[in-house]
Amino acid sequence: MIVVLAGLLLQSISALGQPVQMNGFFDAGQWGFLDSRGKVVIPPAFDEVGSFHGDLAPVRKGKRWGLLHKSGKLVVDYRYDSQPRWRGEIPIAVQEPGSRKSGYIDQEGTSVIPAEFDRAWPFSEGRALVKKDGKLFFIDNAGTQAFESVFDRAGFFHEGMAWILVEGKLGYINRSGNIVIAPRFEHLLPSELHDFSDGLAAIAREEKHPTVNWKIRRWGYIDKTGKVVIPYTFDNARTFSEGLAAVHDGFHWGFIDKSGKVVIPLRYQYVHGFHHSLAAVAVKDGQWGYIDHGGVMKIAAQFSEAGDFSADGIAEVRFPMRPVFDAYPGRVGLGPPSDLRSAWWGYIDTSGQYIWNNKSTRVSH
Repeated sequence: MIVVLAGLLLQSISALGQPVQMNGFFDAGQWGFLDSRGKVVIPPAFDEVGSFHGDLAPVRKGKRWGLLHKSGKLVVDYRYDSQPRWRGEIPIAVQEPGSRKSGYIDQEGTSVIPAEFDRAWPFSEGRALVKKDGKLFFIDNAGTQAFESVFDRAGFFHEGMAWILVEGKLGYINRSGNIVIAPRFEHLLPSELHDFSDGLAAIAREEKHPTVNWKIRRWGYIDKTGKVVIPYTFDNARTFSEGLAAVHDGFHWGFIDKSGKVVIPLRYQYVHGFHHSLAAVAVKDGQWGYIDHGGVMKIAAQFSEAGDFSADGIAEVRFPMRPVFDAYPGRVGLGPPSDLRSAWWGYIDTSGQYIWNNKSTRVSH
């Protein structure tokens, strides 16, 4: 998996009315942005950049953060000590300059929810988790407490539900704050494993090892009523995407469908979820490629790291540092070997066609 660098994606509209994404890249000590065709659209001018959502991205110069519009215009000046945070929903969580208090601003930088919280998380499905005077609770878009707090910790809302922890046990609430699945499951990190996706959420329990005197964890899946619909069978598991979920048997990764049936054999070292009908997988030699829903390798295993395909069908890849590319004829759509020799990081499309790379640059975190 990409552990250091990942693309930053911003949708704009092309002349044909189709979404075009802007992807962060690093060159000569500065960050800039290029589009899905590899064209530089915002020249490198920033010390650091964050993830794009909608029309805006957080950017840093010196020690301060501001907000950049997709046109390249700075719409909120460099005023924040820490990076503004949001997940595509306005308002945006910010820490007030020179203060330990946090609040929310709109896309023009105007305060819409006063900075009165000790911590403020991004909005998801019209709710944001905040902490004030030692108490965690959710607020609505007006900054009003949405419902009475009944939990010790909580996650983001997905498909109308958010996980909560009560006395160390995992359960779920709906957007009204009602407990819809009683806290009774084990909570494991990373917490996003427990988010609902495609109507199912991954959960785990401890079991006694069948042959030795220690406990092991087994993973399964629940539906939105809390019923275990895929039994505790796997050593590890991931969230569903495009109707399939990655699971691990203690040795290898593969994929199951929503009935729990193994539809892509467990034979990979590592895997990502499906996006644009493709999933990044690492084969036994550690090289990454992309498979389809049938487990067919559609983009040959040739990368040292590979990311998920974005909404615009672009994925970040890292090319092997030292191979002799002439020894590998017929690599899928990545251009002549002379081009590949200069590549460290780059972007490909869903056909495997290399659209951009430069050994002196890197895609952003």
